[in-house]
Amino acid sequence: MSNIGIKHIWKNTKSAGLIVREIIGWLLLVVGLNVFRTSFGYLDTRQVIEAFVACLIGLFIFRGGLQLVKVAVAARAFVRDESPQSG
Repeated sequence: MSNIGIKHIWKNTKSAGLIVREIIGWLLLVVGLNVFRTSFGYLDTRQVIEAFVACLIGLFIFRGGLQLVKVAVAARAFVRDESPQSG
């Protein structure tokens, strides 16, 4: 239980890179949702073409962020499972 914590994660370079990847994924998720909100703003002013383009862009950003989060969490679980356990 002593190897679980922020200090241990940052000392392990594999886990530190995975945490950075996960944070970037979460930021992309937020940006994607913000672009979706912008597309609804376009729909309020009846700019349908702009709303469609913004929705597509938001979809790609959101899916990219979701993929980064999924991969980072799975890799972090794999690294944690692979680490030698004392005791």
